[in-house]
Amino acid sequence: MKTITSAQVEFKRVIVRADLDVSLNEHLDIINSSRIDELFPTIHFLHKKKARIIILGHLGRPNGKINTRLSLHPIYKYLKEKLSYQINFISSWNFTEIKRYIMRMQPSEILLLENTRFLSGEVLNTSKLKKQLASLGEVFVNDAFATSHRMHASNYGISTFLPTFAGLAIEKEINKIQEITENLQHPLVVIIGGNKTKEKIGVIEGMLPYADIFFFGGVIGNTFLKAQGYNIGTSMVNDTLFEDVRRLIIKAKELGKKFIYPKDVVLIDSSEVDQKISTSVVKIPNNMSIGDIGAQTISHIIQQLQTARMIFWSGPLGKYENVKLSIGTKSIFSAIQKLRIPSIIGGGDTISAVEPYTQKKKHIYLSLGGSALLALLENKTLPVLALLK
Repeated sequence: MKTITSAQVEFKRVIVRADLDVSLNEHLDIINSSRIDELFPTIHFLHKKKARIIILGHLGRPNGKINTRLSLHPIYKYLKEKLSYQINFISSWNFTEIKRYIMRMQPSEILLLENTRFLSGEVLNTSKLKKQLASLGEVFVNDAFATSHRMHASNYGISTFLPTFAGLAIEKEINKIQEITENLQHPLVVIIGGNKTKEKIGVIEGMLPYADIFFFGGVIGNTFLKAQGYNIGTSMVNDTLFEDVRRLIIKAKELGKKFIYPKDVVLIDSSEVDQKISTSVVKIPNNMSIGDIGAQTISHIIQQLQTARMIFWSGPLGKYENVKLSIGTKSIFSAIQKLRIPSIIGGGDTISAVEPYTQKKKHIYLSLGGSALLALLENKTLPVLALLK
């Protein structure tokens, strides 16, 4: 893998694709800064080399439209607070203005640009946008592992125009994941939760040949339950995936794999106040939704983990932002910490959910990638990483 340590970056305009997709609270304060903090070694390296550093990144899914609540301004404030370097922020995507500013940048100066997903051509990786973005720099450094499974203009697109290198955060991620997965241990237990569902269906199918036990929580768990005929009330679900889910269930049985779903759940109303602990999944009323897994389910998962030799986990199992709905995720993480088996736990939301309870354990690696981590485990490479070889 080509990394920045072998790149000629002195005094050059270096575009850095960073992973800035962090969780914000209602006041737009950063809840967990782990992803941003992992960028700092790359920034320090480039600053020392007197590169002119242009940072690209995204926040949330604004779908090509400007959304002030998804501006990178909170990220800019955090960078200003943590870095003792000259750093500025341009809050609009006026390429003429941006180019004019960049051409006046001094060595070691840093410029953060606005959310790339405000641009309609970002997700589509349009020819026009990737050329515009690439024209801003002379060297491209990809340091956003969490988006390395996506072929967007600001990561994959730029790589097709400029000399491209891996940043120090990506290098660290890949080396650690490869170290753990070189020799898969069985039984291998995979836990999948969180809100993103569609992209995880293909990942689940890809992992069926070599994983042994799967547990599904969060929205993907809701989707598996409803696809099998359970009433899940007003719970979030992806009803476009029912046929895919049923097909996966059949395929798993044919391969002798074990699929596990919640047996009981914590129910909430729209205010997330009225909660019923450990209600069976067959007794969910129409006017309530699933907020977390229940006590029986927690116990059952922990029993399965006792048999595991390796664990992969992506996505929290409940609405962890509410302390009363974080018990499932916290309990499973506590159980994993007590086990002395190789475990990879990934994704921004997952890390935010477990970090308050984290004790440093050599057998656990907290990865910044969620879907990217699962895609890497499935395919052994990712589109963006393939360009770094």
